[in-house]
Amino acid sequence: MDLRRSTPMSFAACAVSLAVVASAVGGVPAVAAEGRAYEMVSPPDKSGNTIDPRLTIQSTEGGDAVAYSASGAFAGAATSINGGYYIARRSDQGWSVDPIDAPQGNRDVQIATPSLFLSDDLSWTVQFSTRALLPGAVEGGGNLYRRDNLTGARQLIASAGDKTLASELVPVSTRRLLGATGDLSHFAFMTTQQLHPDATPVTLNAYEVVDGSLRLINRADDGSVDPGGGELGSYSTDTRDSRPISADGRRVFFGAPYSAGDAAPLYMRLDGARTIPLSLSQRRGDDPAIPHQATFNGASADGSVVYFTSSDFLTDDDSGGLYRLDIETGQLTHVTPLRGDPGDFSAVIYKVLYVTRDGSTVFFVSPNNLAGAATSGPPNLYAYRDGELDYVGAFAGGPEAGGGPTIALSPNGRFLVFGSAGSFTGYDNTHPECRANLYFGNPDGTCTEVFLYDAWRKVVTCPSCAVENPAENRNSDLLPQLSSISGHVSRAVLDDGRVFYTSGEKLVPDDVNGRRDVYQWQDGTNTLISTGRSREDSLFAEASADGRDVFFLTSERLVGQDVDDEADLYDARQGGGLLSQNPVVPAARGCEGDGCQGTALPAPVLPTVGSLGLSGSGNETSSTLPRARRRGRVRASAKRAVRGTVFTLTVKTTSKGRIAVSGKYLRSARKVASKSSAYRLRVRLNDEGIGTLRRRGRLTVNAKVRFTSDVSQASTVVVRVTMARRR
Repeated sequence: MDLRRSTPMSFAACAVSLAVVASAVGGVPAVAAEGRAYEMVSPPDKSGNTIDPRLTIQSTEGGDAVAYSASGAFAGAATSINGGYYIARRSDQGWSVDPIDAPQGNRDVQIATPSLFLSDDLSWTVQFSTRALLPGAVEGGGNLYRRDNLTGARQLIASAGDKTLASELVPVSTRRLLGATGDLSHFAFMTTQQLHPDATPVTLNAYEVVDGSLRLINRADDGSVDPGGGELGSYSTDTRDSRPISADGRRVFFGAPYSAGDAAPLYMRLDGARTIPLSLSQRRGDDPAIPHQATFNGASADGSVVYFTSSDFLTDDDSGGLYRLDIETGQLTHVTPLRGDPGDFSAVIYKVLYVTRDGSTVFFVSPNNLAGAATSGPPNLYAYRDGELDYVGAFAGGPEAGGGPTIALSPNGRFLVFGSAGSFTGYDNTHPECRANLYFGNPDGTCTEVFLYDAWRKVVTCPSCAVENPAENRNSDLLPQLSSISGHVSRAVLDDGRVFYTSGEKLVPDDVNGRRDVYQWQDGTNTLISTGRSREDSLFAEASADGRDVFFLTSERLVGQDVDDEADLYDARQGGGLLSQNPVVPAARGCEGDGCQGTALPAPVLPTVGSLGLSGSGNETSSTLPRARRRGRVRASAKRAVRGTVFTLTVKTTSKGRIAVSGKYLRSARKVASKSSAYRLRVRLNDEGIGTLRRRGRLTVNAKVRFTSDVSQASTVVVRVTMARRR
């Protein structure tokens, strides 16, 4: 669905909707059982424009600031004709709007992305303009600036007299500004424009900027310049967050420009003073001083570990393919040895997807049979971690050969989440309506599902698989993903294994609109982030590092100040809610004319948590809780002692509401109580609890049962269960 083409509401319906939202909340933000409330991040007045769903939203780790793109310029914004980037910052008064793009002259050249790179804290931007905004810049030429987003002040980095720099740096598809440190004090880019006297004219050269000073990267160790030019390491690959420049800026990876279907040797530029060849052979009989052709695929954050591909054989037991180089020790490891006799064939790498920050793990796709139950031919997904190669499963093929655009990695490198029409868990993901999705055509009716791979436990799960109602199969994905600036990837998966994604499936009872909605998945339970009641699609955009903030796009009006039907950026924030966005509507004096039409609907609030595979049966003998802990509205019981890692709670409620179970060593469990009745919930130990039980042999847990009633205050009871290791 195109969020920019929402159906306008009538004036009367608009007035009713706004009044309902504002009066129902009475000036207090709507909140849900989990403590989330909706906040409107984009401004109410967008000059008829909408938030662009094609580009990734980038937030700070804490979620208090977020950068996003719009389809056109907001009032007063100096941006390009193709749209522009804005930074919103949160305060107690609301979300502010800062248009960060530089003013443009679009008569001679179309500027697709004036802002090229953002620092992690969004306080700095590297941007481009054809306008001379500072002394030394060229009016109508190509000017590269560094902007302080807190003060608005700019610094001129480089300037050129013609449009070459513009045509190479600003198109979405080029991405030649490829690497930067987190604070943007050091960044690297490529252009054929001669910006340094020593650069080779009319060929691609690699440059780095250190605290505002420009210097040439592609030099030999003696300081001479290769007349063939230079190319930054990640230009020829699609690796997410490949890190061609180390976090401290000391190491930059480059080679000669890719040409004639062959790759050049791989080098590292150290401290702007030394050039070190990396793709050296350790094969007996080879000259160890001659570098071989190689393509950079990614590096650890500190630049001490590098992964590259080569069709040359660089080790004794070899078939080409993917290599891991530990720069500190000089150890070269061949990651992709073929099974059996490789003969004259080399290992093939479709794509390296991710390298973890510590360099211990690399995820890649290959058609070769390299490990586990893999077979030759399909696009196989592999994980290489600490010297062990694991076969994860096979993608569906076609455009998915490289894993597609929907993929993300948790910061700790443990969890890889991706979308695929392949069946990684054996789940039947077919449905007649899944003939096509946003990126892939699926003529056989297979639906795209969201899969989560745990690299530490080597386990694949499917958050989006409708296991209780497979008739609800629809396409699910992680879109939007890779940004045209910064190379930032949405935080679709966190260190604790939480996954945020978009799905057309009805995965909880509250999802009643038959549209695409935003979900959170954790420990086997799906929770709605969007309302599940919008008449149009909602799309996941970004999350803060701790998951407190989940940003999503929707045309639904979720706060009182939202008065149009254009797509807006919202934050589902734990402990959030802004009074300024939900003004109190004065009590109506009476009813006249059109004001009497229609019936008010409930204000949109965050949905309650649905249950997914957590109910079960058993022959438990109930233990009676102390009377003081019953509190009248909820009772809970379980066997006092069980063997294994699972026990069953029986929860009795006196009304409709929501049941949530939590506690140390426990996975959270939730269930909707549709009436006054008894409900059973299967409660499992989490990974920490399982490990503790194995070590101790016996473990006592306190299950906190919280019941949030629809008609009265919430109540809580605690059930103690002693769990013993199975013999």
